[in-house]
Amino acid sequence: MPKHHKHTVKKWRIVTQNIENSDLSTSEYCKQNNISVKTFYAWKTKLRKLDSNESGIKSHFQELKLKEPEIKPSSIPTSSRTIDIFLNDKIRISLADDFNESLLLKTIKVLNKAVC
Repeated sequence: MPKHHKHTVKKWRIVTQNIENSDLSTSEYCKQNNISVKTFYAWKTKLRKLDSNESGIKSHFQELKLKEPEIKPSSIPTSSRTIDIFLNDKIRISLADDFNESLLLKTIKVLNKAVC
């Protein structure tokens, strides 16, 4: 990989991380930072391909971006809240605040094998 390309890849990795960690939507973030949304998505695709080529594994996962709905303080139940993930309108995964990350990863692997 050419040296200038390494710098560009590093720059877009940082941009991608900043967008993912931002509370703004992708289009809002890009607008505020004078970034073309089309260029961002093109680089996001390139980075995903680079990562899968480097690891030698082709990923069949599609990234899910979840945003919790705004909840008024008076409507928050005293028990723990859950996060619901819906896949293809057929599968629902409900996670409590204290979910087991290892179990979730195993579940996703099983679902991936069943869907593919």
